[in-house]
Amino acid sequence: GVAVAFEDRVATTVDTTTVEFNKLDDATIEWYIATGEAHDKAGGYAMQGGGGLFVARIVGSPSNVVGLPLHVLATLAASIGTDLARFRV
Repeated sequence: GVAVAFEDRVATTVDTTTVEFNKLDDATIEWYIATGEAHDKAGGYAMQGGGGLFVARIVGSPSNVVGLPLHVLATLAASIGTDLARFRV
């Protein structure tokens, strides 16, 4: 789920992404666990790291898998009358 609030306006939505994994053998799973990469990941893998080796297909937003669907964020911001570019440093 994503929510954007600006002044007195709020917009929310849900973005869904499906990730299909390759079949993994026990040795590969043990290797990945031993890397420690999965220990602090909500889904137990890092698509942008070593876990990306296991991803066969993504249907939807890759940035949603990593943590925040950026295209959705920009669309919601625009829907309540603000442009994220105005907040650039």
